[in-house]
Amino acid sequence: MYSREQREAALEAYDRLGDVRAAVRELGYPSDTALAGWVRRRGEAPRPRKPAVRLDAHEKQGAVLRVLAGEEAARVAEDLGVTRPAVLNWRRAWSEEGAAAFMGDIAERTPGAAGALPDDPEELKRMVRELRMENDLMREVVELVKKDPGADPSSLTNREKAALIDALRGTYSLSSLTSRLAIPPSSYYYARRAAA
Repeated sequence: MYSREQREAALEAYDRLGDVRAAVRELGYPSDTALAGWVRRRGEAPRPRKPAVRLDAHEKQGAVLRVLAGEEAARVAEDLGVTRPAVLNWRRAWSEEGAAAFMGDIAERTPGAAGALPDDPEELKRMVRELRMENDLMREVVELVKKDPGADPSSLTNREKAALIDALRGTYSLSSLTSRLAIPPSSYYYARRAAA
């Protein structure tokens, strides 16, 4: 079915990339099973697949923000050790659901939180407020990055943090916003005065 040259090219790609799937993806042929069989016929076992990379919700959000800021999804995926389609799926989920898209990830990794919610209504209200604030902050960060493509969502300046706080100050208290953004209130006021 495949010529000798095609088999040799596939085996060379496998030797260079070290992964059956990567070689098949690059060449567009043969199937994973066929290439693994060719490798075995050479007298060696195909290298085992790389272990799956698990990222938490914050890492996924960071990846999405990098893509929204204009960085190539393939580059972000390479940096994180995941696939490009995974990053694109996170971006799609983010655009449809916002930060809530990754809330299942937090529940899976939080001990004792697998579907269990606190019985206390006040605790539930606090959790909802925190999640809303985080979602609103992330939306404002996306808007900031759209306006200033040079902005780095992972390391916002105090001036950028002050702009985020100003955008949400009517909805959330100053103390909760400064705490969430890790900026002292005095630095917030200073950055605000400097921007004026």
